Amino acid sequence: MHTRLFASFALCLGLLLAPTACTTLIDPNTVSIQIRQPTAETQVTGFALVEIDSNQTREIKELLIGLRSQKENKLLKILHRTQPDRFPYLYEWDTTADLDGPYEIFVQVLLTGQTVAQKAVAPVWIVNGQARLRFKECQQGALILRDQVKLTLEWLDTPPNLPPTPVELYVQGIAQSRLEGPPYIFDVDLSALPHATETTLSAVVLRGLYRGTTSLCTAYIDRQGPKLQFLFPDANTQTVPLQFTALLEIQEDFGLNKIEILATAQGQPPIVVGTRNAPPFQISVDLSAFQHQQAITLQAVGTDNVGNITPAPPSLQVTLDANPPTIEILSPQPNAPHLGRIRFEARARDEAGLASVAFYLEDEKGQRLDNLLFQKAPITSDTFQAEVQAAISLYGPGERRFVVIATDQHQNQTTQRLTFLIGCLRDADCPAQNPPYQCRGNRCLIPEKLGGPCDYDFSCEGDLLCTRRGITWCAKEKLGICRQSCLSRNDCPNGYFCLIDGGKGVCFPGDPCSPFTANCASNEQCAPWGKDSFVCLPVGGGSEGSPCTPLSCDASKGCQRGYACLSSGNSGVCKRLCDQDYPSRDCTNRSCVTFPLRDGQTNKIGYCR
Repeated sequence: MHTRLFASFALCLGLLLAPTACTTLIDPNTVSIQIRQPTAETQVTGFALVEIDSNQTREIKELLIGLRSQKENKLLKILHRTQPDRFPYLYEWDTTADLDGPYEIFVQVLLTGQTVAQKAVAPVWIVNGQARLRFKECQQGALILRDQVKLTLEWLDTPPNLPPTPVELYVQGIAQSRLEGPPYIFDVDLSALPHATETTLSAVVLRGLYRGTTSLCTAYIDRQGPKLQFLFPDANTQTVPLQFTALLEIQEDFGLNKIEILATAQGQPPIVVGTRNAPPFQISVDLSAFQHQQAITLQAVGTDNVGNITPAPPSLQVTLDANPPTIEILSPQPNAPHLGRIRFEARARDEAGLASVAFYLEDEKGQRLDNLLFQKAPITSDTFQAEVQAAISLYGPGERRFVVIATDQHQNQTTQRLTFLIGCLRDADCPAQNPPYQCRGNRCLIPEKLGGPCDYDFSCEGDLLCTRRGITWCAKEKLGICRQSCLSRNDCPNGYFCLIDGGKGVCFPGDPCSPFTANCASNEQCAPWGKDSFVCLPVGGGSEGSPCTPLSCDASKGCQRGYACLSSGNSGVCKRLCDQDYPSRDCTNRSCVTFPLRDGQTNKIGYCR
């Protein structure tokens, strides 16, 4: 009896997604199932009471309470299963075990005679999260508004399908509009509020478990455009230059968006000659569209962040001076050598009068080296001069630029540059002595021979190169020495190796040592470089297989005595050196293989492997 009962009941439970498969077992004329709590459209939280009643209490053998996803229409879980002894039957449902959202609660009962009856209620909303509201437009702080605005209300920490939730909007505590459900987009009318009013906009949930949830937003009413006044040019300015910076006094309480300078001449429409949309509001004005000596009206118009425009734009009547000063550089000469004293001379003129003239020097990269002259009004001459003694020692040899800047009384400005040479151009520019001076690197000097001290390649004679590595490989003092250039080891004499240094190859001397004799300093050991070239390196602490840096002059990156750093990728490892003529002497139970040299050659130096 019981086996058949549970089998039948299980069959219907398996068909919950298609309950019509069991409808032949249900007799609606004799069975009534009621879900008194919760009812449809109910919002539940925490522990919720499920109350079930029936008119056939004696016939009910077993009762099942289940939860179905209303969104996906599928069985989620069986909440409760029991053999009730009385009705109404009460079940305490822990809603915190389920996600917030809409659900269907269904009840199935097993009756005498293997008949199944069922009842469902939907939607029932689980709402356990703490909902929050916010105005989308108010996230960056207080709003600046004029008359009408659309405000979007956003829900946070709520289920995707929000239950119907009415929200009312208040302005200054007075209800203005109400929305029964999403989308929560309010049309707000603030036209009744006077300019500069600070007002509070609030949205309040009226019903449901979110009742009382509130969002606030502060707004300021702005209906007046910015007030402007010219500081430069001003009412006393009669003439303006072709290009200048306009300065304005600004009064605006809630933020400025843009300022425009408009210019107009008789018979012409106004044009924008300067604009700026971010502070500081110092506006570059360009009047190149107008003619010299033309009368122009300038006007300043500002727009604030909500579109209010300057109510009474200030204006000025000015005359345009479109002719900047002229400059003629008289000295120095661009193609002549300048070894010692240099005379700088220029002529500057302007019909309105000069306000200032300045001389300065630039290097070949445009960096200012020195100010040579600055003369300001009153100016009585059109020719200006400056002199420099010992130019090479002051500014070094090479190309330099002489810069002249002339500014007239109306602030028109002209800049002119002249490129000239400090130093010699050819040997003939240098003193005739024995041995003779030569012009190298724009310097007059006696070139150094092989092994001589140097600072630059041009300090060395012929094709010798200046290498700042000192006398030996690990020399602490990195002196510049003239050395022979090379492309490979074959270009260098015995005992030298071809060192690529800064993209240049130079023959560098190896140390007169051998890895198998003690002829380096006491704290150094001999390491192979090329076929017949070696260098003395500090004795380090690296043992067999330890990481190291090849040919490093830093003891902390070197190998212990009798070992050398074998290149391995971007670094190296310490290996025991051996003489390939006597492999068994240096390598016990190991082979002595050829040590890879920098010049690609081989000798009898090997390492144990």
